[in-house]
Amino acid sequence: MENNYKGQERRRFRRVKVGLTVTYRKSEPPEVRIQTLEGEAQAHMLDISEGGLSIVTERSIPAATVLWVRFTLTRPEKKGIGYYGVVEVMGEVRHSVVNEQGQYRLGIAFVKIDEECKRQIASFIGMLEDPGAP
Repeated sequence: MENNYKGQERRRFRRVKVGLTVTYRKSEPPEVRIQTLEGEAQAHMLDISEGGLSIVTERSIPAATVLWVRFTLTRPEKKGIGYYGVVEVMGEVRHSVVNEQGQYRLGIAFVKIDEECKRQIASFIGMLEDPGAP
C-alpha cells in the first residue's frame, strides 16, 4: 500500500513498523456482544506509536468505533525472545481504508491506556529505534 500523502505530518508521536498479531473487540457491554454474536477477532498490526497503532483486518469497521485491542510485545534476544508483556488498550478508529486485497487498514488512536502499558509501549518503541540499547 503506497502512501501518497504530501501534506504536513499530523501525528504527535513517531510510529515504528512492526508485525504483531492483535486481538480486538468492540467496546460494548458483554450482554450486547452476546446478543449480537460479536466477539473477538484477530488482525495484523502494521505500526505502533505511543499514541496509537494501525492494523489490517478482514472486517469493515467504521471511523469513530471504539475497540479494545490486546497484543503481546516481545523483542528478539541472543538466546530467544524477550517478553515485555500483554498490553490491552481502548482505542478509537480514526480512519478505515480498504486496500487492493479487500482488507481494511484501520488507524486507531489510544483513548484509554494505563501507565504500565504506556511504559511498555514506550520501552518497546525505544528498543526498536535503537536495538543496541540495553
